[in-house]
Amino acid sequence: MKLEKFLIGFRWTLVAGLGALCVYMFGLAVKSEDYGTRTAYGIFSVCALILMAVCIRKEAAEILCWPLTALIDRVFLGAGGMERPPLSYRLAHHYRSEWLLEEAAVEYRRLREWHPRELEVWLEGMAVLRMLGREEEASKWLRQSARHIRDRVGRRKLEQVMTMPMDRPVRRAICEED
Repeated sequence: MKLEKFLIGFRWTLVAGLGALCVYMFGLAVKSEDYGTRTAYGIFSVCALILMAVCIRKEAAEILCWPLTALIDRVFLGAGGMERPPLSYRLAHHYRSEWLLEEAAVEYRRLREWHPRELEVWLEGMAVLRMLGREEEASKWLRQSARHIRDRVGRRKLEQVMTMPMDRPVRRAICEED
């Protein structure tokens, strides 16, 4: 998380520097009397502008595409937006009982997106991830849950899920009945 914030700050600092360089080179190109020098400064100015665009392409795309996606959402979903689906653990529990843990993990991710304040979604999803041996992803879920689950009892339960021993899934033998 800290590295990501550092890289974002570094990119925006680089963009500011490239912007200043672009303006400076463009100014030199305008003031220059020699055609070759003017061309060189103009090319450097355009290169700095292109590097700026490359550095902020992700953030710029989000900012520039937001009005279009909002319009599409409004056309297809109406003014009220999209309703949250009802909370149902049925499919996730079915996958988990059948030891289809990959599918259960996908279902818990989906539930977490729609119902982030539900403690059970976080608890069961982290348990499934740990059963799959994805300790790093489960600890990432624990960090992300801090934004949504704020009560002490819930936080304690989440931390207990990370410390309790988990059974690894046993590959089930497929027996054909005669």
